[in-house]
Order: sequence, then C-alpha cells, then structure tokens
Amino acid sequence: MKVIEMDKQTVLKVFCVAVILLLIALIIEKRHPVTTLPMDYRINDETKISSDFLNDSKQVTVYVSDFNDIIFPLTVDVNGAKSEFKDDIELTFSMLTEYSNYLPMGVKTLIPPSTRLIDYSVTDGNLTLNVSKEFLYYNQAHLDHLMDILTYSFTEMRNINTVTLLCEGKEIELGFIDTFSLLNRRNRLLNTVYNAEQLSDSRTVTVYYYTAVHDDYYLVPVNVIVDKNQLSDHLLIKEIFTSYYINIPVTSYINEENIITVEEQLSNLKSGYTNIEDDFSLKQYYYSLLANNQTNNDNEAAGYNKYSVELR
Repeated sequence: MKVIEMDKQTVLKVFCVAVILLLIALIIEKRHPVTTLPMDYRINDETKISSDFLNDSKQVTVYVSDFNDIIFPLTVDVNGAKSEFKDDIELTFSMLTEYSNYLPMGVKTLIPPSTRLIDYSVTDGNLTLNVSKEFLYYNQAHLDHLMDILTYSFTEMRNINTVTLLCEGKEIELGFIDTFSLLNRRNRLLNTVYNAEQLSDSRTVTVYYYTAVHDDYYLVPVNVIVDKNQLSDHLLIKEIFTSYYINIPVTSYINEENIITVEEQLSNLKSGYTNIEDDFSLKQYYYSLLANNQTNNDNEAAGYNKYSVELR
C-alpha cells in the first residue's frame, strides 16, 4: 500500500509541474505576440484613419535606396495589416523600421530598424513624428538620402505635405541643417541630373529609368534639370532618352533605335491592345509621360514597383 501511495504523489507532482509550465508558456505568448509593435500612439483629430483598414490587407508606398543610393518607391501590399496598424502613418513607419526586413532583398530604408514611433500628429498638412533615441544611430554619411526617404514616403499620403521629426520630444540638431523640420518634396528632388548651363534659367523634367537590385528591376524617377527651351515636355522627354547623358547609375531601355516603336506601342496601349507590364521600354516611357501630364490614357496602371508582404 505504501508503494502505491508514493506513485500517486509522483503523478501529482508531475501533473503540477506540467500545469505550471503550460501557464508560463501561455503568459510568454500573451506578452510576445508575433506582430505586436512597441509603440504608444496618441493621434489628434486631423490624422486620417483609412477606411481600407476594414480589409485584412493594406497598400502603402515607401521609398527605399539601392546600394548606389538611388531612391525609388515601392508599392507594398501588406497582408495582415488590419489588426496591427491604426492607419497609413503607423504602417508606413513600421515598414521603414521594424518590418524593413520584409522588403525586397538588397533595398535599404537607412533608418535604424530598432527605432520606435512614440507618437505622431498631423496639423495643417505637417506630419510630426516623435521617435525614440535609437533613430540617432543612423549613418550620417547617408543623412541626405534618409531625409529623402522620410519625406517622400509620408508625403505620398494625400493629407500630408511636410514632415517634421522629433527625437523623444526634442528637435534633432543636424549641424549644417537646423532640424528635421518641415521637410517637403519641393526642396528635395530625387536622383537629380544637371544638364543646364544656368540654374536660374532652367526647367525640371521627371523621367523614369531602371535600377537592378538582386536581378529585379525597379523604375526610378530621375529629375533632369535642363535649359529652358521651346520644346514641349513630350518632345523633351524623347530628347532626353535619345540624346542626353545621365550620369547616375541607372539603366534605360529606350534609345534612338526603338523610340518610334515604343510610341507605336503607346498608341496600342491607349486602344487596349498592349499590356504595359509586358514591356520594360513601354513602361519606362509611359510613366515618364504620366509624370509630366503628357498622356491621356484612360487605362492608367495603378502603381508600379509592386511588392507583397505577409505579416502573419
């Protein structure tokens, strides 16, 4: 009888240990879900909450850099965004930091991934981001491009025109630049090429080229500054592709030999006979015309450089 009593005690002890271990595992899981963000948000009345978050996926545009410091946009479809992010601002910041490893291999956001978003607000079109001290570990050699990425990623949103960055509630001193304050697109042209003799008598035309990152090709907006002339934007775009020297590391699929064919394909595109995704040169030409309001195509392609991520 004594041996049997000891066996019962042993079984009871094992059972108690198993229950304790299970409770510990449940507590750890509760405290560390897969996609919980270490962020505390206080949103004012002007911050827009997108109705698209009623769905389980969300599309945002983030700007990134390649290894040659060429800046370009990615149109990212984020699956699993519904329950994790309040709005576009929160999701965009997360894709630039904590979830930047979900982006295509070889692209960089230049923002320390451990940076947390403490709070943010939108007032009169200016987005103020208050970030944690981890942001200050950015690579100062890439400061200018980092500012480009922040500016263009957040001003992609309709209600945001400028971006101001604070670190734990304080202005960030940059030395030759006062602060990360009121950053805007007008003062930060991406991937600029100068082909003008006098900047005071010049014009800017945006054309698209390609950059290759790990065998994938991405469209890149290039701002070419040229002397003012009598050419229309359409003719000037043709001239840039066929005659201009672009001194940054990008690739063109348009040249003097195929420009006529590309224009014929553009006409077919307007008639619905050509798929823009099937031809690199056509896509390059189409978006260049679109950037300068030189196409009336009713079948506009919805975004480019598309990429999908799954957060779950």
